[in-house]
Amino acid sequence: MGLRLAFRRSYELIILDVAIPTLDGLDVLRQLRHRSDVPVIMLTARTSQRDRIAGLESGADDYLPKPFDPGELLAQEAGI
Repeated sequence: MGLRLAFRRSYELIILDVAIPTLDGLDVLRQLRHRSDVPVIMLTARTSQRDRIAGLESGADDYLPKPFDPGELLAQEAGI
């Protein structure tokens, strides 16, 4: 459902988790990248270096691990 909404509407930024109920967030990101260049911040509990690299290589503009400080998220958003 979220992916359909991302394709139907225009967004300034998408915040995406890797662990979502029905699809892998990285798969969602790859599908999104085929059709959109909207900035995407991955916000996720997966914090290993390998996970961060996979997120960035899949097209994320930034990768922010949980737990996070809301001020850090706003700073990331401002930089994109």
